[in-house]
Amino acid sequence: MNILGNIYLIATDDFTVIGIGETKFSFEKRHKDGDWAKFHNFAKAKGLKVILVGWWENVDISDRDIHKWYKLEPNICKYSEWFAHKDRIPLDVQHLKYKIEKKFFSNTPENKKSLELRPHQKKFVEKILSSWEQWTEFLLFAKCRGGKSIMTLSTIVDAGVKETLIVSRFNSPKQSWFNDCDRFDKFKNIVVIKLNEDDWIDHYNRWVNVPDIYIIFWSTIQGLCASKNSRLNKLKRLTPIELIVFDECHIGEDADQFKKVRDKFKDAKCLKVSGTAYDQVWKYPKEHRFVYSYWDEQYYYPGKYPRMNVHTIKVNVSGYRELFGDDPDAFNNIFLVNDDKTAFLYPDLVRNFWNKYFTTLGQRHLRHNERIIINRNHIIASLPSVAACRLSVPFITEYAALDVTGISGEDSDTINKFVKEHAKTICLTVEANILGVTCEQWDCVTHIWKGEDKKRWGQTSFRGGSGKHNWDVVDFAPKRVLKSLQDSLTLAKVENPELLDYEITDFTNVFEWDDKFNQLSQDKVFDILSIDVKDDVQGSFKNLSRSIPDERLTEENFNNVDLASDKQPQSKTVNDNDTNDKSAKKLVEGFGDKKQTQKEKNKNRKKLEQILNSIPLVLAHSSKSGNPIRTTDELFTSEFYEPITQDTESVVYNLLQTRDMSARDITTIIHQNNPIIDKSVRNDFTKTLDSFRITKQTQQVIPLDLLKKLLPKVDDDNYVLIVGDPSGSCCSYVIEHLGVPPSNVWVWEDHPTHKFLIQSISSEINILKNIEDYKMDKSKTYCIGNPPYSSEDRNDNQKEWKKHLFSAMSRAKTTSFVVPASVISPSIHFNEIKPHLSYILTDVKKYFPKTASTFVVITVEDSIQDQCLIETKDDTFEIALKDIQFLPNNITRENIQYLQKTLKGGREWKSNSVYPSSINYRHQWEDPEGKIEVLHTNNKSFFTDKESSLNKEIRVAVTKSGEPNFQVVQNKGLTECMIYTDGFDTLDEAQKYCDFCNSEVIQKALSISKFSGWTTRTVINNIPNILDEE
Repeated sequence: MNILGNIYLIATDDFTVIGIGETKFSFEKRHKDGDWAKFHNFAKAKGLKVILVGWWENVDISDRDIHKWYKLEPNICKYSEWFAHKDRIPLDVQHLKYKIEKKFFSNTPENKKSLELRPHQKKFVEKILSSWEQWTEFLLFAKCRGGKSIMTLSTIVDAGVKETLIVSRFNSPKQSWFNDCDRFDKFKNIVVIKLNEDDWIDHYNRWVNVPDIYIIFWSTIQGLCASKNSRLNKLKRLTPIELIVFDECHIGEDADQFKKVRDKFKDAKCLKVSGTAYDQVWKYPKEHRFVYSYWDEQYYYPGKYPRMNVHTIKVNVSGYRELFGDDPDAFNNIFLVNDDKTAFLYPDLVRNFWNKYFTTLGQRHLRHNERIIINRNHIIASLPSVAACRLSVPFITEYAALDVTGISGEDSDTINKFVKEHAKTICLTVEANILGVTCEQWDCVTHIWKGEDKKRWGQTSFRGGSGKHNWDVVDFAPKRVLKSLQDSLTLAKVENPELLDYEITDFTNVFEWDDKFNQLSQDKVFDILSIDVKDDVQGSFKNLSRSIPDERLTEENFNNVDLASDKQPQSKTVNDNDTNDKSAKKLVEGFGDKKQTQKEKNKNRKKLEQILNSIPLVLAHSSKSGNPIRTTDELFTSEFYEPITQDTESVVYNLLQTRDMSARDITTIIHQNNPIIDKSVRNDFTKTLDSFRITKQTQQVIPLDLLKKLLPKVDDDNYVLIVGDPSGSCCSYVIEHLGVPPSNVWVWEDHPTHKFLIQSISSEINILKNIEDYKMDKSKTYCIGNPPYSSEDRNDNQKEWKKHLFSAMSRAKTTSFVVPASVISPSIHFNEIKPHLSYILTDVKKYFPKTASTFVVITVEDSIQDQCLIETKDDTFEIALKDIQFLPNNITRENIQYLQKTLKGGREWKSNSVYPSSINYRHQWEDPEGKIEVLHTNNKSFFTDKESSLNKEIRVAVTKSGEPNFQVVQNKGLTECMIYTDGFDTLDEAQKYCDFCNSEVIQKALSISKFSGWTTRTVINNIPNILDEE
């Protein structure tokens, strides 16, 4: 705000040019104002006169505020210091005066709009004020255009908060805050101070002592923390902020900048505001959150607010399949750009896409009411990348296109100006300039991007509901739209039990479009959702744990709940920092015997999540058995609950009793997901088990897609031996899909939950304690497995997967295993299986995307194989392994040929046992004061006085650990970690061979044959002896 002054509106007498000025002079002396005089001289030079159109005295705004607003009006341009129509036609100055009057000079109480809160807004204010003393952080999760700013400002006024700080990650939401302050009489005493303005401190000092004033500081988080937090520090020194509002908190609330602000004002309350807080909402107890969704709006205000119509489209663009086949990543492929982001890689595809869906010509073969998108006038489209938005503009012909991404410089005002100036528009973005932007003309939202980000989907989709008309949401990823809607409705039902009997199609029309519209029933929606249910259903149960404090979980007994991560071999002792140092060791006590470390608290939370994650599997088995679960009582008494969840100590029940979790919430989520689970179970029970897979040990479930690849068919008189089947999905597949009798199925498993799940499929399945107990006909046995990686017994050094692999191979004619990639590394075990390998799959990451280690799938036959099929991410080919010494770590034809050509056999390499490298034996020879250097690795040596005759020999040595840097050694010792070759007559001869080993050719060969941090002697032995060649 400004010190009170006078504003005038003047125009030339032909009304083609207008001026808006500010003066301290009175009406009688207005001619003395400098800007007025300039305008007078300008008009006189044109042979025109100056007319006073409007005069406003003692106002608290600047002429700059009116300038900013007026230059955004359609077709208005600023020339020098004055304004004119872009075509220099006369302006309607009286209408302009009316608009200025209405927007800027109706601040008196009788002229401001009276605010009547909508029912949901009243509920929010009542809820947050009724528990004002009980909360320090509160979440307001309300749909776009739900009135988040009005609810927040009403809270500030009603709670009497004198000084509030509102921060946001983006600049775009600020307009809604400013507009609402200006519109309503309730907020007449609110003063907004923008921290990005140079005079913000003067502004504050002007108002701080004025009675009954509520001061709001507004800033982006970046601006507030810029220049080493100078504004933040000044604000802290200047004012005791009582309330912090984090607007659009779903973006970066855990980032360092937000934490700095929160730490700076630790005593302030914090209200977090978002329209898409799907991740954050579960962190808050229900008493400290308020949710208002699209579904609530449609339920409470039927017919009053715009309704969303959803359309799903499968991309079918001319020329796409010729390039990419059936690759599902359509959008990413179509909109791929070059490295410097200056051009599309496939411009014809881009052109075909925009022409097909966004031009009348592209849909000319359809009747008018069958056309998609093109019947809409103003579109907001979300694309895969910023570059795709910018580069698409010239490809769009029937709409005026505007790039509104973050780097474009566009904001709410310029976007609205652009839309008003054109009959048909399309605004292109990724995510930026969506938050806080209101454009009432938008009647269509299109999603043209890959992924399942529900926040992005919701934030963009509901921008179409800003006006008074219904709007379309068009999504080129059909399952994403339904998953997003289902997830949103589930949350709404948890918050509002009045919605329990309603489904998606009660509040929105859903259509499939393939050159015509096909409206989907709710039953058909369930069919589509049941195809892939895992993340959405399991996630909805898991979320219930997020608001429970760590300290509350320490009161529960989780000892009987197993985590797969617990099954890795671990030390029996830990220190205060949860590390395995020698000092400060202490025994890990049992439940309740000591104060838990943060690591143990985190484990409790993971175990609770494990229990909740298992509930969908309980529901699936209950549905399959004909006894569907509908309530928490039925859940806890189900025959499947305890064996599957391992909740033998009634942890979830106890949390319900203490109201740390809500029975109604669990019942709601069961109710919401039961139709989808029932559909999934009826359609394909095996796929349902695959979707809800769990494991209690290190063995992982083989995904159904991979299972079908490894075992496409089995004769019904054959046997199937399965090594590791945590969820029972392998057994179900073999029985239900392949038709193998249950009595012909044999499974090795070592965990009671896994065994229970297998027996739940059929009691006739045979469960083995040891693979060695399998005695069926080897010639009729197929074996599949994903065995445990290692033994829990720390004294057992042999990898568990090796034991299972070789044991299974001796009992089956065909064995297919998921195993560590080291199985095909140069080694003794590779030499054993190499003649029998019929298949190697290296592209395993797509089946196990969350696994950090490198795995392969191998198929080993009982008979010797002439050819082995190699399948990688980029190639498929056959090769005769009998002709190959060893395989590269990245299996390509080129790498195989390189190793065959380069490593052709050579000298003998040895190791020395005089100086054992193990820490348990090193004390027998190590002496830090010794004179003899003993090489251990590239960067580590020890010393000793213990002599060895070998030390005097000329040798070329290399460490097995780390980079294979070869060196000539004489008069030095070598630990067992080093290997060497000897027999050199001179140092020059040894150096020549050493240089050859360090050459680029050999180093490349060693690099591509290395599967871990170790270089094997098998590979080193194959470095050619160039001295013999001479």
